[in-house]
Amino acid sequence: MKGVGNERVTWGDYLEGLCARFGGQKDPLKELMELRQVGNLETYIQDFDVLWNRADISDKQALVFFCRWSGG
Repeated sequence: MKGVGNERVTWGDYLEGLCARFGGQKDPLKELMELRQVGNLETYIQDFDVLWNRADISDKQALVFFCRWSGG
């Protein structure tokens, strides 16, 4: 495998890069369940959208999570 500038990349470096880009081995549904609004609402919505898409849950389920944890 080759990285930027045709440098050889180890398997460990490749896995680390994949995990950094795609969220690693964490369970997105668990992360969504643990997500809480601690800052502004816009940040919470952005974080929620990322996890919602990764968790692959229905709109109805997402609405329950959103209203429960955002204080809505």
